[in-house]
Amino acid sequence: MKRFAIAASVFVAVLSIGCGKDTRASLAKEGQAAMAELATLFEGVKDADTARAAKPKLITLANKINSINDRAQKLPEPTEAEMKAMTDSMGKSMEDTMMKLQTQLMRVMFDPAIQKELDDPALQKALNGGK
Repeated sequence: MKRFAIAASVFVAVLSIGCGKDTRASLAKEGQAAMAELATLFEGVKDADTARAAKPKLITLANKINSINDRAQKLPEPTEAEMKAMTDSMGKSMEDTMMKLQTQLMRVMFDPAIQKELDDPALQKALNGGK
């Protein structure tokens, strides 16, 4: 379950880096939306059955976050001014999203039945950046 924490940390990377028409701000917004969706999905995971049902969507969201991260890595390092602008415009909502996600991750990590169900090779691969 430590790997779920890795997925959450991917979001932080989107803030500091950011292809094509992508911008740091657009990727940060896209990343935040994916993380919010992930938190909402975890809210619905209450037992082994709901964890099993959520797995395909969890894999899809993890792969989406990996894609955002890959695109973000192609952008140059942000300037201090760019980081400040993103923090000023999105900082509070990003913080709220991350707190919601962390709360849900902690809840599922401490439930052995859920943890056992989510210990799936395909899901773990997606949560590890597809590796």
